[in-house]
Amino acid sequence: MDARGDGEMKETSWSVSPPRTVGDFHERAKLLSDLYPFSVHGGGRTPRYNKKVGGKDDSWHIMWLALDCILDDPTQGPALKERAARMGLEVTLKSNGNFHMEPMG
Repeated sequence: MDARGDGEMKETSWSVSPPRTVGDFHERAKLLSDLYPFSVHGGGRTPRYNKKVGGKDDSWHIMWLALDCILDDPTQGPALKERAARMGLEVTLKSNGNFHMEPMG
């Protein structure tokens, strides 16, 4: 079942343009997780914490527009990355099913 509760995956006009609001970003992440189950282990950060962990000064994490995640099934990484791109999301695959997600562009 999808985030809207009606059982259908819906891509609207945002299927090409990247999300620019926290709500839009997290809605797309949830829709993506309905297709490719994953858990979130990192998200929004304060500037102080972002600096402490070596994040960039202009990190999407500071704006709550980035997630660090891990797939339940690491073999789904390439498919998740492709689908995310069609939803305006950029996915950077890492090792063992871990990935970073942020708006494209």
